[in-house]
This record gives sequence, C-alpha cells and structure tokens, in this order.
Amino acid sequence: MIQLYPLSLFIMFFSALFSFLEVYKAELSFLLRFKRALEKNERIKNILFIVFLLTFVLMLFFPISPGPVILGDFLPSFAVFYSALILKVKKEDIKDDVVTDDVFKSKYFKKGVFFSASFVLHFVFPSFIIL
Repeated sequence: MIQLYPLSLFIMFFSALFSFLEVYKAELSFLLRFKRALEKNERIKNILFIVFLLTFVLMLFFPISPGPVILGDFLPSFAVFYSALILKVKKEDIKDDVVTDDVFKSKYFKKGVFFSASFVLHFVFPSFIIL
C-alpha cells in the first residue's frame, strides 16, 4: 500500500532523530521541546502508539507492490514496531548510558543507526524485499 510509504518513512526518520537526540543534544536541540512535551502528555503518546501499531500491521499485510505479504516490508515494519515499543516503554535514568567514553557504544546511538539504515534502505529501494 503506497499510502503507508511516506508515513513509515516519517516514523523511521523521527525515531532516528529521537535516538540520536540522547547522544547529540546540542546539535539536535530543536527536538528537545517536542520530546519533553511528548514525555509529559500520555494521551498523545497513546495516540502515536496506536498509529504506529496500525502502521506496522498494515505494512505487513499490504506491502508496496510487487512485494509478498509479510516479507515485502518486513524490515521497515519491524522498525516501526520497534519505535512504537520505545515510545511506550518508560525511560528511567538515561545518563549512565549516554555519558560513555565512546559515543559509538551507546545504545541510543545504535538505535539511531538502525532507524537511519532502515529509513535509507526503504527510501532508496521502496519495493525491494529487505529481510
């Protein structure tokens, strides 16, 4: 379903930005206000969670043609599902992981790389079967 393509790209792009936000706060400071508003408002968080899950299910069963059902958009749909889980899970103290000697070992940096790679692969090759 081609209508889900821009929505999934949007979700993966902002998931990557929010993941990188934990590591590069100074460079991505324009997102801090939106992130804090999202953390405070449970209603918006729940609505986004439902939208992400619906996008995940629809992407599995209605991939971009000529892809097969479920395997057609597996990696992008998994990235959308993973961002929905990250959105729903409460974050405790993130300072321990962010303040490391090597930025590349941070779990937030790794999440950002995963979402960025999913975004680029899905953007460049929209109808490929990416497992």
